[in-house]
Amino acid sequence: MFSKYKKWLIGAGALLLSVVGFILLSLAPAARPKVPPPTPAAPQVQLAPRTNDFKPVLVEATDAGLTITGQVVDAAGKPVPKATVSLAASQQVTLANAICTEDGEPLLSCKAPPAVEQVAGYLRDAKGLAQAGMTTTADGQGNFRFEKLQGTSFSVWATAEGRGAVIRERAAPGEPVQLVMPPQRTVRGVVESEDGRAVAGARVTVFSRRLPIPVEATTSGDGRFSVGGLGEGPFYVLGQAEGYLASAQPQVEAGAEPVKLKLLNPRELEITVRSGGQPV
Repeated sequence: MFSKYKKWLIGAGALLLSVVGFILLSLAPAARPKVPPPTPAAPQVQLAPRTNDFKPVLVEATDAGLTITGQVVDAAGKPVPKATVSLAASQQVTLANAICTEDGEPLLSCKAPPAVEQVAGYLRDAKGLAQAGMTTTADGQGNFRFEKLQGTSFSVWATAEGRGAVIRERAAPGEPVQLVMPPQRTVRGVVESEDGRAVAGARVTVFSRRLPIPVEATTSGDGRFSVGGLGEGPFYVLGQAEGYLASAQPQVEAGAEPVKLKLLNPRELEITVRSGGQPV
């Protein structure tokens, strides 16, 4: 009798423990999956504005400095005496290496529509032209010398009456520089309106893509022009006239086919802002 009662107590205790264990498990909070910490946001990168800084780059050293020597000769190898020789730092910004503020491409090759107006604006303000950090005059044998230089790379160019300008880029101190002046070149062409009529009195500006020293001319009654006294090409040719948008041919060789510049009429775009059907 007692044995049966003992078995009944053991069974009842086991059942009670099972019930209590089930209740405790159901009341326990469910395990939550571990959530990884949020990834920190990438820092905002502030892009530098596309601008052209035409400020002069100093080339003169405060101490002894470096030296560049050379000679100016003509196409036949004969010395060119009394030529004006100029020097600037290679990093000096001019129209030759300026960027287009629209897309960051080289300005003189930029296809963005405002690029021509940007070039015209720089020329109007006399910005981006070849500017010398130092200037000297070649002697009777065409020899020249620059002393007390700071920097490692320079642009050196020469101009002389009756001869085309020439430039040597990335000249290094200690390496003799020879500047071979070419015969003067001429660019000819015609300026027309978009309907094909000649534009008389248009202003045409031509300069070398390597050495921006502009030369100007005005079109005749039939819209034709001739710009001489040029040196090394290729050339950038810009046409402007009152009442028209500026136009350019960015890659012109002298002596080739006549250049044709077509000036477009400005367009107007009317925009009306409305709110609730009413103009604002």
